[in-house]
Amino acid sequence: MSSDSREQFLIGLEAFRNATDVTEVRSSDRTGDFLRRGLVVASYNLLETFIADRMVEIASVVNAGSTQFLDLPESFQKRAIINTVAVANSQMRRGSSDLHELREHSREVGESLSAVGRSLSLSSRAWLWSGSNMAAEDYASILRLFHIGNPWKEVWSLAKRLSFRTEDYNGEPIDYFADLKTMARERHLCAHSASHGVTAIELRAIPSRILLFGSVFDLLVSCAAERLRDGDADFLSDNKMMDGSLVKLRFVRPRNRGNQYVEILEMQNRAKAVGTDMNSVVQVALRNCKKGEALVSQSQELDLLSWATPRANA
Repeated sequence: MSSDSREQFLIGLEAFRNATDVTEVRSSDRTGDFLRRGLVVASYNLLETFIADRMVEIASVVNAGSTQFLDLPESFQKRAIINTVAVANSQMRRGSSDLHELREHSREVGESLSAVGRSLSLSSRAWLWSGSNMAAEDYASILRLFHIGNPWKEVWSLAKRLSFRTEDYNGEPIDYFADLKTMARERHLCAHSASHGVTAIELRAIPSRILLFGSVFDLLVSCAAERLRDGDADFLSDNKMMDGSLVKLRFVRPRNRGNQYVEILEMQNRAKAVGTDMNSVVQVALRNCKKGEALVSQSQELDLLSWATPRANA
């Protein structure tokens, strides 16, 4: 749905799901242990890569608007400059010595830093983490920079609206900050400890968790980016302005009866569009999306299949 990073993320998740059913991966021998550890590392890297790549797209969205760098809150101006330099330096130390890549790296960073007195030319580095891996607090920090005042509360709320499981087996709300910290820790252990064990059951639970963190992040940031691009005065003046209620959802899902798909607004039952071809209904729904609206495609069981934010495309 009109985002290369999103498409690659969903392709990667599907490949991961398929890998969990491979006999060698499910095996209880050393080969199975090795493969499961590798898949844990790959799954977290998939989330990190999606967020980093999506931020490149988001930077293009924001830079295409009328907002000037000096229109941004002073706290963000400082963070953008400092973080761009810090992340660029970190990437330079870890990156390639290829001359072409170094030139492109220098050009992009230079253009971003030289535009601080005129129209936006933000680099995605203004938001990203400087370490080699994303921590749970890095995830929340990016959301805060998009004026999402209580990131973990909004992650939980939007996850519930997307029909993810938001309560544990004791009926208590899932702590998504703790959950992402656990995933980051598991990734580290699997990458650095040859004796760390991962069960096949634990592995099969990972795709839905990765999908939750990726989709919720994307929807919150994309809708906030619309406001930043458009120079929304309320958004620019309040660094806690965004919450999940400002993300309006349209759904395309199969109808309970017959071979039909429907477009419906959240909390409404009346269909806006009906058709026998899901892609056709999706295209109609995309055209119907207004500012702050996202389109979510679901299965009959309300599993998330894909999503789009047509007003926040580069």
